[in-house]
Parts: sequence; C-alpha cells; structure tokens
Amino acid sequence: MQTWLLWNMIGLYPITGQTTFLIHSPWFQSMTINLGSGKKLLITSTGGDGNGDTNYHVQSLKVNGKAWNKSWLTWNDVFANGGTMEFVLGAKPVQWATGALPPSPGTEPKTCNSDNCLRNLRDPRYLVSATSFCNTYLAKGVIAATAIPTYLKNCNASPARVSSACSCIATAIPTST
Repeated sequence: MQTWLLWNMIGLYPITGQTTFLIHSPWFQSMTINLGSGKKLLITSTGGDGNGDTNYHVQSLKVNGKAWNKSWLTWNDVFANGGTMEFVLGAKPVQWATGALPPSPGTEPKTCNSDNCLRNLRDPRYLVSATSFCNTYLAKGVIAATAIPTYLKNCNASPARVSSACSCIATAIPTST
C-alpha cells in the first residue's frame, strides 16, 4: 500500500511487468529523486495547490524540456539517464494527452535480454543442439519432462522463458544442416 501511495504522490503509476508508467498529477510543487550515479529526476508542477487537493488536473506536460502529449512514459524517458517532468495543473480537466496510447502487455515488442536462459542458447558450443532444441520447442514438440535439462535448468524450468529465449534467437541462430 505504501508503494502505491508514493508513486501516486510522484504523479506516476507503474504498470506491473513493464517499463511503462501512466502519468497523472503530482502532489508536490517540486520534487527531486536521486537515481544514483549523479542522475536525478526533477518533477515540478505549477498551477496546483501544492498538496493535490485542488487544481490537480494536468493541463500540459513537458518531459525533458519537450512538450509531451502521451499519458504515459517509459523507464528510459526519465529514469535511465535522469530527466525532468514539468507539469502545469489546473481546476478543470482538459484533453492534454492526445498522443499514442500506452503499450498493452500483450502487444509490446519482444525484447531479448541477457539472462542465463538466452545466454545458454546463444553459446556457440551448443549451437547445433540449441537450434534443434528451439525448433522443436517452438513447434510445441517438447514438454518439460523431455526438454534438454540444461536449457530448462538455466531458464528456471519456466516454459514461458524458454519460449521467449528461443523466439528471440530464432532468427539469430542459423538452421543446422
């Protein structure tokens, strides 16, 4: 509960399992979040009452000095390298967010990370077996009990992680001949 309140006071709402944050009005006129390594996120608001009780409707927003027309942002927009969010608040709601809708968890582009699951499948020592394994796995011909134990072990026996890793490297691994 406390975490939700803190995010709410900041003016952001993190979407679970994504790097996406929904935007709403902050409770403070000025707030600086130290992100480490000399990076900071500065959030300011004008036009509000300073405590979120009145004049709390977002009228406009600038992110890193540029006009922002989306009701959401990503980690990379303000957290990865630091940044600024400059809110203008008012008494009446306006349609300030006219940009693209936030990504849906089911439609986000697939991203490949460097976890042990993917790293193991990319290892050149296992290239032929990884290719064969992934081709079979993605064709749904492999079940947990018959899958190559090393791959499943490094993927914490999670079929979703194995499928994701195989999908990420499907175009990167040449087909074995």
